Amino acid sequence: MSDIWKKYGKVICVVFYIIALVFQLMVTTLIWKETNLFAVMLIIQVFITTIAVWAAYKIANRMLLK
Repeated sequence: MSDIWKKYGKVICVVFYIIALVFQLMVTTLIWKETNLFAVMLIIQVFITTIAVWAAYKIANRMLLK
């Protein structure tokens, strides 16, 4: 598992990040489209998703590369 993570860990995280962003932006667009907070919510969603994926990558690196 460690060898697979060394080779493909970043790619896996980037693919997961793109999928997560697409779903987050789609849901945000459907819910907040007609309001004044639409741009704010888009920025917040991207920020939260970026932090979550970055933290998951750091934790996975720490656990899998021991």
